[in-house]
Amino acid sequence: MIRSRVPAALATLLLLAACTAEQAPPAEPVESDQAAVAAAIDSAFTAFFDAAKVGDVDAMLTHLTADARILEPGIRAGRDEFGTIVRELFGADGGVVSIDLRRDDLFGHGDVVYDVGEYDEVLATVHGEMRIEGNYFIRWERGDDGAWRIDRVVVGPRAAPEM
Repeated sequence: MIRSRVPAALATLLLLAACTAEQAPPAEPVESDQAAVAAAIDSAFTAFFDAAKVGDVDAMLTHLTADARILEPGIRAGRDEFGTIVRELFGADGGVVSIDLRRDDLFGHGDVVYDVGEYDEVLATVHGEMRIEGNYFIRWERGDDGAWRIDRVVVGPRAAPEM
């Protein structure tokens, strides 16, 4: 009887040892320094809005992931549809006249970062000048090439509706 219990006891000890053994720590993000990530995202944002200021929609779209989604009042679009909407809105001579972003929070881990804040924007459109005051929530993804791109955008008006 004792012999038949030895293999079971050894198996239990091995199982317990495997369960309590130190596990390797998770891989560190490529850029663990939040300041470096914020600077890279700010640079990507600047490039996106530089293209928007001159109405270069093709250049704007290079700063979006292939499966990006844009959600804002009146718009629920993927990357290509967003490009079509912006081209129609800007026309031949339109673009972003000015943008003032005020970040409230930037957080994430690894290749995904969330950017939250508010903005004031002035657009030159085919309908005339448009002023927007809103809140934004952006999900950024770092691609295999190391570039940060906008993956999801949710914007809405900053002012609460009157009741």
